[in-house]
Amino acid sequence: MVVSNGAMKTAVAGDPYAIGYVSVGHIDTTVTPVALDGVVPNLENVKSGKYGVARGLFSLTKGEPAGLAKLFLDFLLSPTGQKIAMDKGFISVK
Repeated sequence: MVVSNGAMKTAVAGDPYAIGYVSVGHIDTTVTPVALDGVVPNLENVKSGKYGVARGLFSLTKGEPAGLAKLFLDFLLSPTGQKIAMDKGFISVK
C-alpha cells in the first residue's frame, strides 16, 4: 500500500510487474500509461472524457471560505493558479 501519487509512481517505476493508478499529472517517462479501448491517458483525452478512468479533485471548506482559505481558493482559481496547474501537467478547471 502506498500513500500518495508520487509513492505509487515510484513503486510502479521500480517493479517491471507492477501496476498502479496515479493522476494524469503524475505520468512521466518513468512509468508506462495504459490505454483503455485504444485511448491513452493524456490531458486532452481525460479532459474530453474519452479516457474513462478519471476523477476530479476538490477543495472543500466547512462553510463559506474566509480569510486565508478564501485567499488560497481564489488564487487556485485565478489565471495564475490555473496556469501553474497546467504547467505541472494537471487539467485546469476553467
